Amino acid sequence: MFFFIPVRTDAPVYHFPAATIGFLLANCFIFLITGGFGDGTRLEEMWMTYGLVHGDGLNPLQWLTSNFLHLDIIHLLGNMLFLWVFGIVVEGKIGFFRFVALCLGIGVLSGAAIELFMLPIGEIGVSAGFSTVIAGLMVICIWWAPKNDVDVAYLTWMGLFVRAGVLEISILAFAGFFAFLDLVLFAMWHGWSLSTPMLHSMGAAMGLLAGYGFLRKGWVDCEGWDLISVMKKEHIKVDREGYARYAETDSTLGPSEETRKRLEKKKKRKREGRLNASHNRARPQATEQPADEADLQPVEDVRRPTVRQLVGGNRLAAAYRELRRQRQANPAFAVAADDLRRIAAALQKADKTDEAIELFEEYLMLQPDDHRVRLLLARSYLARQRRPSAALETLDELPPSLDPQLAAQADKLRALCEKEIESGAMELRGKAW
Repeated sequence: MFFFIPVRTDAPVYHFPAATIGFLLANCFIFLITGGFGDGTRLEEMWMTYGLVHGDGLNPLQWLTSNFLHLDIIHLLGNMLFLWVFGIVVEGKIGFFRFVALCLGIGVLSGAAIELFMLPIGEIGVSAGFSTVIAGLMVICIWWAPKNDVDVAYLTWMGLFVRAGVLEISILAFAGFFAFLDLVLFAMWHGWSLSTPMLHSMGAAMGLLAGYGFLRKGWVDCEGWDLISVMKKEHIKVDREGYARYAETDSTLGPSEETRKRLEKKKKRKREGRLNASHNRARPQATEQPADEADLQPVEDVRRPTVRQLVGGNRLAAAYRELRRQRQANPAFAVAADDLRRIAAALQKADKTDEAIELFEEYLMLQPDDHRVRLLLARSYLARQRRPSAALETLDELPPSLDPQLAAQADKLRALCEKEIESGAMELRGKAW
């Protein structure tokens, strides 16, 4: 026997999942008031009234209400676990109001499509549950965060052999497997009769359209890690010198025309540079510096761009690689504060949290009055490294007189840190347990 549930995801969350929690509570509350724990009589009545009755005309109210009804506690809990994991990914990217509209839109349009589809077939039946919406959210996660992972807790047993653990599976693999399985079951075993795979496939189809539509309209920022960019390998570029450089884009769907022209010019300069390579190698070196001064200088290559040039050209990942190379030769190698901030922000977007935090810490030593970055660093300590004490120490450096909006954010972070500490969180300097 094998049992598994998704428990969490590593996808970055930029909005508190208030709507996801709201849908969770609403589903649980409606399950209670509709007799979910009773003898089933009241629940059956509610299903016939508010469930999606198909094959018997169109019932627009049921397109909405059917999403919030569940047959039993297992049906409810299974849906809510999946809603939590995939809901926070989607809501974390688009915020409360768009997420509510998206979920209700998937549910209502799926209900309408199912009733219209089943109307000429004439098969009478009733269905309900939030799983149609969840199927849509899973496909949207494939669009928007295919490279992020889902932690799946599993339990397997056969006789006396029992094994439990947690697996890390990419959203693309996990959600894609379920979408593909529903499609296969719908097509091969259930034909055109109403079934759970059919309901899920309808929700997945709505999610497929909605996820792509949001990308196309620019309503969601996937930071270049959406499925289209990943498939085109545009989420990260590596040039001949081994630098990593993010694709400069005007939309989430690929490089702009201006960027393409700039890349073509760069290729042309490289071709011209190769023609003069032998001449460059034979060029005499400049007068040597005294040994004590030369030791303080970073390793330089006349053909290699500097950190400042790379940052100025928006090649922030390449700038970070060059910064590391220079500091291997000279640990005291200095970088302008603004360059540090931009490189750190790019690292954080690429989910390289530890590296970003190190540079943000260095930046604040140069610019201690940048309160926004200080808040960002505290949030990273708490959310990414689970270091509430470090976050509180960072917040304590903020002045008493602070912009009201920033002060509100700081108070909220302090409350979260104190709650985390009270719950028994243990941390080491630089790491969390």
